[in-house]
Amino acid sequence: MSENTPPSRGRREAMAQERREAVLEAALAEFIAKGFAATRIEDVARQANVAKGTVYLHFKDKEDLFAAAVRAEMTPLAAGLASLLEDGERSPRATLEAVLQALLQRVTETRTGDVIRLILSETIRFPELTRFYRDEIVFPMMRRMSALLKRAQAAGELRNAETADFPQLVIAPLLLVALTRGFDIEAASGAADELLRVHMRNIFRGTPEAPPGLD
Repeated sequence: MSENTPPSRGRREAMAQERREAVLEAALAEFIAKGFAATRIEDVARQANVAKGTVYLHFKDKEDLFAAAVRAEMTPLAAGLASLLEDGERSPRATLEAVLQALLQRVTETRTGDVIRLILSETIRFPELTRFYRDEIVFPMMRRMSALLKRAQAAGELRNAETADFPQLVIAPLLLVALTRGFDIEAASGAADELLRVHMRNIFRGTPEAPPGLD
């Protein structure tokens, strides 16, 4: 193909997708560093090495860009956690421990912790920005976790049967880890591991199985 030959439709679509992914990556970095209010579309475009107008070709406004950036980061993780929660081969305790351990690893060792902290902080100031996160990620995960806890309750595995009615209690310590991330990374990581072990002992009776991992 000569220099003057226009790219094929397939190649144009691939290039557009590459630019969109670059914009999402740059946007997430800007939102994490600056927060929603201080992030500017022109800065996102500069980071992504595209024209400002290119951003608006893919996203109607900054709110739409924020939602898409967070969704791109969190949806694959949510899908992996949902798969673990629906694993019927292991006990509820082993399944839940696998979910929390996988989430803990992401919160302490990757930018997932930064994204969760971003979501929590922006919910306070801009609740409309995180409605999708609530509806697409949090609520579905809470429903699956509640079903798992009810299985544990029926099997007599819970220390307190009422825990099955409040799956938020199970996930709360990991949100605290996300909020305090950055204070002291090495200390926080070790403390978080111990926190999870104590947390599981407080929820369940007996000795845990070896939990599965998250691919």
